[in-house]
Amino acid sequence: GVDSAELTNDSRTALSEAASKLADKTTVHLYVEGHADSAGETEYNMTLGEKRAKAVSTYLEKLGVGGDRLHIVSYGEEVPIAQGETKSAMAANRRVDFKLMRGDIELVLEDSAPIQ
Repeated sequence: GVDSAELTNDSRTALSEAASKLADKTTVHLYVEGHADSAGETEYNMTLGEKRAKAVSTYLEKLGVGGDRLHIVSYGEEVPIAQGETKSAMAANRRVDFKLMRGDIELVLEDSAPIQ
């Protein structure tokens, strides 16, 4: 939902696949970036983005990825991937992205669902 940091079943499946590839790659560190749509106040969206990134990070930790390798960042509403305020654009902007901080890994999650 709009105000949610709950992981969907699709997200859990995608994260399980990622965790299986990341667990033994101890030199790989990732930025876990939380995002929100443009509804609501800027400060609220920064907090929501952080909650979303923490939910993903916590789930990956439970699956064996060391928490010291996951670095949480929140961008709130500041970095949308879809422009406009249609339902689909707003939903696409409620997401968590990964960026490589250091290490070497090829990890592609195809058709992964954003956190809703």
